[in-house]
Amino acid sequence: MTRLEIKNIIMIGATV
Repeated sequence: MTRLEIKNIIMIGATV
């Protein structure tokens, strides 16, 4: 996974 993908997952997880 790319850092961008990880960042996206973290951001999505933080929104939920």
